[in-house]
Amino acid sequence: MSQAVLNPVQFFHGSVHDFEPGQKLTVEGAHAVGSGDEHVFFSSDAGHAATVAGYRAFSSGKEPKVYQVHPEGEYEGDDLDGPGSYRTKAPLRIGRRVQ
Repeated sequence: MSQAVLNPVQFFHGSVHDFEPGQKLTVEGAHAVGSGDEHVFFSSDAGHAATVAGYRAFSSGKEPKVYQVHPEGEYEGDDLDGPGSYRTKAPLRIGRRVQ
């Protein structure tokens, strides 16, 4: 009997920082995002992550980058940023750069 292979949800983080695969983004790290919020933000929409990276690039003068990320703990929807947006207090592990 064959089993169907399910494609897991992919998550993305937009940034102007350079990350390596396996590196972790944490709330305590310099790469946490938000206005005093104790979360790291990510999205299931690579286009949304690219938009966020573009805003950060515009304000910093750096190159926008989008990374595939893997949450390493619980996360929740971020209703303020729209559908497909999430936040976590757990680390995000960098998978690969996609843009």
